[in-house]
Amino acid sequence: MKLKPFLQGFGILAVLITLIPIVAVDFWWVRMFDYPHIQLTLLTLMAIFAYFLRFKISNWRDYAFMIILVGCFIYQSVKILPYTPLVPYDVGQPTEAVDDQTGMMLLTSNVLQKNKEKAILIEEMKKLNPDVAVFTETDIKWADALKSGIGNNYPYKLKCRLIIHTECFYIQNLS
Repeated sequence: MKLKPFLQGFGILAVLITLIPIVAVDFWWVRMFDYPHIQLTLLTLMAIFAYFLRFKISNWRDYAFMIILVGCFIYQSVKILPYTPLVPYDVGQPTEAVDDQTGMMLLTSNVLQKNKEKAILIEEMKKLNPDVAVFTETDIKWADALKSGIGNNYPYKLKCRLIIHTECFYIQNLS
């Protein structure tokens, strides 16, 4: 096997994996390439370096291939740049403390149906007294325990039943 066709195939693979997520379809095998941007960036960079180190770029096909690879590298780099320390945060640190009059407390808890320690969460709810509470992965037993433990303090409730679990939202009167 010759090395140049192998490296060209490697580069073409990097290009295809970069371009596949641009297609606007919701197939899992297309959408799975939306996530490994760091890996694709490194794969493309390896293809560029291997090609440069091993071969002399001598004709228009090599130049076109390298331009496409560098374009894919830049595209992938732009995708991961916002998640690096090189870009400042969009949200700054708070400059003043929020008092009880202007703030709102949200509590969310993934309780896991197998968890039998319902009293611990109910005590935490009573201690924190959040304005909005969201519980995920609850079942009927969790919903009943929450209703009996904190239900009177939260007059507004929204329960979303799903096939596997129930999500319970408890909201205090915020007016």
